[in-house]
Amino acid sequence: MAELSRGMADLGPAYLYVFLGILVIATATGSLRNMRLLILFAGVAGTLHFALLDGLAWSTALTALLTVVATAQVVLQHQRAKRGFTSVDEQRLIEDVLQVHEPADQQHLLDLLEWRELEPGDTLVRQGQTEPPLVYIASGHAKVDHDEREVGTCGPGEFVGEMSVVAGDCASATVTSTEPMRVALIDRDGLLVLTRGVPEVGRAFDRALNRGLSAKVRRMNDALAANRQQFD
Repeated sequence: MAELSRGMADLGPAYLYVFLGILVIATATGSLRNMRLLILFAGVAGTLHFALLDGLAWSTALTALLTVVATAQVVLQHQRAKRGFTSVDEQRLIEDVLQVHEPADQQHLLDLLEWRELEPGDTLVRQGQTEPPLVYIASGHAKVDHDEREVGTCGPGEFVGEMSVVAGDCASATVTSTEPMRVALIDRDGLLVLTRGVPEVGRAFDRALNRGLSAKVRRMNDALAANRQQFD
């Protein structure tokens, strides 16, 4: 064991480069599943390596933590892949709104969703926020304020924060729930990784977001026309 430890110590610098290289490849892969498996592999290898080197307790602890987190994510993804949709809201978002029907792509999308229940007065997006979350509204309504002036509303089947995703700008308005809501926060970084590896998913999101933006523009135009009629 002592000879093995000394041998690992001699390979320390070279191994560190390999370890970092695996993490770089993991973040560049187009598949979330492959990314997590690579990170898991790097975490296990790193934990074994640092555990055999004297005085590297912190490195061992950090790589062990990386391994635990990656393992939990892989297990969670595997469980979700086996059981498929867990709610009508998930099915409606993926099959009806995004119109993604390939089972493998559906499972990747499920892994990007974090469902939340909101109360009246909760803020979904704040004006000027950098990289605001991309939010899908399953139920409930919210008001849209620009410069503290209400300019519109949004409700079930619509997205919030899509303009930032499309144009890369800060949030142009504040969106606040006006009643209890059920929403899904979509992991923007994970979505970017997924669309690089599966362009069809990226195109599905583009179509859905563009449809949503068009509907919002039509509503705003109708509201402006109604206001003009009141003053005519």
